[in-house]
Amino acid sequence: QQQQQQQPYQTTMLSLRFFVLSCLSLTATTTSGFVAPSSSRTASVQSSSTSSSTLINVVKYDKTEEKWITTDPETEGPAAGYDIFGSLLRAGPKPVFVRIFQSENYEQAILKFMAGDKVGRLEAQANMDQFFENAQDWVYNRLQAEKGGYKPDYVTIKKDQIALRLVWSSVVFAFLGRAIYCYNTGDSFYAILSS
Repeated sequence: QQQQQQQPYQTTMLSLRFFVLSCLSLTATTTSGFVAPSSSRTASVQSSSTSSSTLINVVKYDKTEEKWITTDPETEGPAAGYDIFGSLLRAGPKPVFVRIFQSENYEQAILKFMAGDKVGRLEAQANMDQFFENAQDWVYNRLQAEKGGYKPDYVTIKKDQIALRLVWSSVVFAFLGRAIYCYNTGDSFYAILSS
């Protein structure tokens, strides 16, 4: 009988943890969209339009270390790109996890894309974020663009994405508030449905 009483408590705690994690990620996506760009981001936007000959000299493969390196980390290194919240807003949570747990692979993918396609940091980073989010769609879009079809803009954050995430986060906050209230008062989480 004691196990049966603990079952709803464990379910509520799991739900509470899920809501807290969801709210944290959604809060990060909604708040970072309204931050003014810093000077380093402004500089990276300008550097993303640099010429192909300049980019050839900036990103090189180092055979001794067996990895891609940039000779100009200020304009084409990790600090020149957008932050982790930029990845979250542009492509969702998958590239964020890659950035956190496989940061070296993430950086190498960006540098390799920059060298191969002769593009700037922002375009390469946005493309790799989309690749990590959904590789099949990214490959399809890339093939269509190479055939002269539609080429998606992965760099620009669309305002409707921010609005949808804002609405979604308000729903999650409502549930989280209800879960915290029920946890503190001992009320049933589902009691509001029976009223």
